[in-house]
Amino acid sequence: MVDQSPADQTPPSSGMQSLSVDSQPPSSSSTPQMSLEEKFKIIRSVGEECIQEDELLNLLNHKPEPICYDGFEPSGRMHIALVFYFFFFLCFFFSFFLF
Repeated sequence: MVDQSPADQTPPSSGMQSLSVDSQPPSSSSTPQMSLEEKFKIIRSVGEECIQEDELLNLLNHKPEPICYDGFEPSGRMHIALVFYFFFFLCFFFSFFLF
C-alpha cells in the first residue's frame, strides 16, 4: 500500500453531491386522474361487500384519497389457519410497538 500525505488526498465532501427526496407526492397535474366511475368500478371489483354504494360514491367524490380498512367479523366456527394468522399478527404487532 502506498501512503499518501494529507495534502495529496481530496476531502470526501468535494466528491459528493447533495441529494434530497421530496416528501410531497408529485403534482397531480402530471398524472392522469381516474373518473369517479373508474374508481368505483375498481373498488367494487376487489371489495367483497359494499353495504351502501351511494355512500361509497359520495366518499370517492368528496375525498381525493379515502382510507380503507380490512374488517373481520368472526361468525361461526373459525378455520385453524385464521387462528395462526391472528396469533402471528398479534405477536408481530406487540413486538413491533412494545419493544
